[in-house]
Amino acid sequence: MSIEELQNEYTDWLVENLPREYVENQDCSAEAILFESLEGGQLTLNDEQKEGLNDFCKRWDERGER
Repeated sequence: MSIEELQNEYTDWLVENLPREYVENQDCSAEAILFESLEGGQLTLNDEQKEGLNDFCKRWDERGER
Protein backbone atom coordinates (compact mmCIF):
# COMPACT_ATOMS: atom_id res chain seq x y z
CA MET A 1 0.00 0.00 0.00
CA SER A 2 1.40 3.39 -0.94
CA ILE A 3 1.80 6.36 1.39
CA GLU A 4 -0.98 8.15 -0.50
CA GLU A 5 -3.34 5.23 0.01
CA LEU A 6 -2.56 5.14 3.73
CA GLN A 7 -3.09 8.91 3.99
CA ASN A 8 -6.45 8.61 2.25
CA GLU A 9 -7.44 5.73 4.50
CA TYR A 10 -6.52 7.79 7.58
CA THR A 11 -8.47 10.80 6.33
CA ASP A 12 -11.49 8.56 5.78
CA TRP A 13 -11.09 7.17 9.32
CA LEU A 14 -10.98 10.70 10.76
CA VAL A 15 -14.15 11.72 8.92
CA GLU A 16 -15.99 8.56 9.95
CA ASN A 17 -14.92 8.49 13.59
CA LEU A 18 -14.31 11.97 14.96
CA PRO A 19 -16.46 15.05 15.35
CA ARG A 20 -15.86 17.57 12.57
CA GLU A 21 -15.06 20.35 15.06
CA TYR A 22 -12.30 18.25 16.58
CA VAL A 23 -10.75 17.43 13.21
CA GLU A 24 -10.81 21.09 12.19
CA ASN A 25 -9.32 22.45 15.41
CA GLN A 26 -7.05 19.83 16.99
CA ASP A 27 -3.88 17.90 16.27
CA CYS A 28 -5.14 14.86 14.39
CA SER A 29 -2.01 12.77 14.44
CA ALA A 30 -2.73 9.20 15.44
CA GLU A 31 -0.60 9.60 18.56
CA ALA A 32 -2.46 12.73 19.65
CA ILE A 33 -5.83 11.09 19.10
CA LEU A 34 -4.87 8.04 21.12
CA PHE A 35 -3.56 10.29 23.91
CA GLU A 36 -6.76 12.37 23.89
CA SER A 37 -8.84 9.22 24.10
CA LEU A 38 -7.27 8.25 27.40
CA GLU A 39 -9.27 8.81 30.53
CA GLY A 40 -9.89 12.52 31.02
CA GLY A 41 -9.15 13.47 27.41
CA GLN A 42 -11.47 15.27 25.01
CA LEU A 43 -12.27 12.16 22.98
CA THR A 44 -13.98 8.91 23.74
CA LEU A 45 -13.08 6.11 21.38
CA ASN A 46 -14.68 2.71 21.57
CA ASP A 47 -12.59 -0.47 21.43
CA GLU A 48 -13.22 -0.92 17.69
CA GLN A 49 -12.02 2.63 16.95
CA LYS A 50 -8.91 2.17 19.09
CA GLU A 51 -8.15 -1.15 17.42
CA GLY A 52 -8.56 0.38 13.96
CA LEU A 53 -6.27 3.28 14.84
CA ASN A 54 -3.66 0.96 16.33
CA ASP A 55 -3.81 -1.22 13.21
CA PHE A 56 -3.32 1.83 11.03
CA CYS A 57 -0.29 2.94 13.10
CA LYS A 58 1.31 -0.49 12.70
CA ARG A 59 0.81 -0.46 8.94
CA TRP A 60 2.14 3.12 8.73
CA ASP A 61 5.25 2.13 10.68
CA GLU A 62 5.76 -0.94 8.50
CA ARG A 63 5.47 1.22 5.39
CA GLY A 64 8.09 3.62 6.75
CA GLU A 65 10.55 0.78 7.27
CA ARG A 66 10.55 -0.13 3.58
